[in-house]
Amino acid sequence: MKNILIILLLLLSGNMVNAQLISAISSDIPKLAIKQDVQIISELTWNINELNDREIRIQLLQKQLQFQNISTHTDNLGYQYISAAAPDYTSNIELVLKDKQLVFGNLTDNATEYVILARDKRYFLAERTENYQPAQECGTSGTIDEDTQKHAVKYKDESKSATVLPDDNCNVRVLILYTDDVANANTDAHLTIQTAIARMNTSFNNSLVNHDVEIALIEEVSFAEFDGGGDAYSFGTVLNWMEDPSDGVLAYIHDLRDLYDADMVQMVTTQVTGSDDQTWCGWASAILADASDAFALTAFGCLNGSNDHTLSHEFGHLYGCRHDSFVDSGTDPFAFAHGYVNVGEGWRTIMAYNDACEPATCGRIPHFSNPGVDWTTGSPTGIVGDSDNEATIDFDYPIIVNLQDTPVNKVVWDSDTVVDGDIANIRGETTLTTDVNQPYNVYNGGMATFIAGDNITLRPGFRARPGSSFRAFIGTCTETQ
Repeated sequence: MKNILIILLLLLSGNMVNAQLISAISSDIPKLAIKQDVQIISELTWNINELNDREIRIQLLQKQLQFQNISTHTDNLGYQYISAAAPDYTSNIELVLKDKQLVFGNLTDNATEYVILARDKRYFLAERTENYQPAQECGTSGTIDEDTQKHAVKYKDESKSATVLPDDNCNVRVLILYTDDVANANTDAHLTIQTAIARMNTSFNNSLVNHDVEIALIEEVSFAEFDGGGDAYSFGTVLNWMEDPSDGVLAYIHDLRDLYDADMVQMVTTQVTGSDDQTWCGWASAILADASDAFALTAFGCLNGSNDHTLSHEFGHLYGCRHDSFVDSGTDPFAFAHGYVNVGEGWRTIMAYNDACEPATCGRIPHFSNPGVDWTTGSPTGIVGDSDNEATIDFDYPIIVNLQDTPVNKVVWDSDTVVDGDIANIRGETTLTTDVNQPYNVYNGGMATFIAGDNITLRPGFRARPGSSFRAFIGTCTETQ
C-alpha cells in the first residue's frame, strides 16, 4: 500500500476564544516568516505517516489538493526538504522536516500563497500579507548610480581552468551572515536561512547539478543597516564594505571567511535598497565571481516565499547564471547561461524574471534551467543553447569551489565563539586542531561541526558548553563516519 502524507485543515471559528488564540499565536509567529506579515486562517491536524515518494494530500478549505512527483533531499545537517506539485501544476507544496517534525512549509494554490507554521506541536495555516516582499527582484550589473559602478557584470577569467574537478569533489562552502536588525524582528532567523540553503540544494538536485552547497557558517552580526538620518544604506555601499578587507566597517567578514574557508558569502538584511530608495529582493556583486567579489545581499522577506528562492538566485549569479533572455540578452560567461520562462504553462525557473508573463504571474519552480530535465507538466525546464543554468553551474563549479581552499592541516586559529543561533562547520582535509592560545568555544544554543580526513585534536581551552551541540567526524567531503 502506498504511503501517504495527509494534512487536514480545521477552520477556526470567529468566536472570542479563537480570536484570542490567533492573537496569542501571532505574537510569536516569526519563527519562520517575516514578523507580523502573515495572518493565520486555520489550524491543521497533522498526521505524518512514513513518507516515501508517493503522494501528499491536503484538504484545503472546501477542496482537496493532491500532490505527486515528490522530490526529496537531505542536507549535511539532517534537514529533509520535500517539494511536490499537483498534476495540473496549479498548486505546489514545499516542506522541511527534521526528525519527522515540521520546521517549515509553503503551500501555493492558484497563485495564493500560504505558510505552514509549527508551534508547540501544533500546526497552523497562514496567508502572507501584501507587504512581505520588496517590489523588485534582484540585480547584478552596474547602473548610472555612482555607488553601483563597481558592481558592473564581471566576465569569465580565462586564466582559470574549468575543466578539471578537484579529486575529492568537495561541496561549495557558503557563509551567511544576518544582521541584528533581522534577528530582532524575527525569531529563529538562522533556521529560516538554513531552510533557504536546503531549498537551494534541492533545486540543485532537481536540476541534476553535480554537487551541493554546504554551510560554512550562519552567524548574527552587529551591523547598522540605516544611517543616522534613518535612511537605509544602499546595496552598492554595503557590498563595497563587504568586499573591502581593510575599510574597518565589515572587514571582519574576511576573517570569518578565512577561518571557515567559505567560497561565497551572503548577508541577509531586513531590506536591500538602491541609492534611489528602490527596494529589491537581492543583489549580487558579479555574474561569475572571483575571490574578491563572491558576495551578495538578500532581503529576509524574500528567502523562502514560494516564488522567491532569492538566496539561491543570488548565489546563481555568482556561479555565472543570468536572468532569462526576455530581460537579459547578455552572453557572458555563456550564451546558454539564462533562466527559463514557460509563459504558456505559467512558471519560471529560479534565475528567471516574471516580465515575460505580465500581466499574469508565473510562479517560480524549484529548478535551475536545464533542457534535459522536465517540470511536472512534461515540458523541459530550458532551451538548448539559451537556458541551461545546470551546465553553467557545473562548468563553473571548479572555479567557485576553489575560491577558498580547505587546508590539508587546518588549525582553528581564532578565538571564535559559536553562540545561540550560530551554525558553524569547519573542515580540514587531513587534520583539524584547535589553538591553545585562541580557544574555540561553543555556547548554549550554538551548533558546531568539525570534519577532518584523519584526526581531530581538541586542545586545552576548547569548550562545548551545556546546551550547545558539538559534533566531530572523521571522513571525506562526501562521506563521514
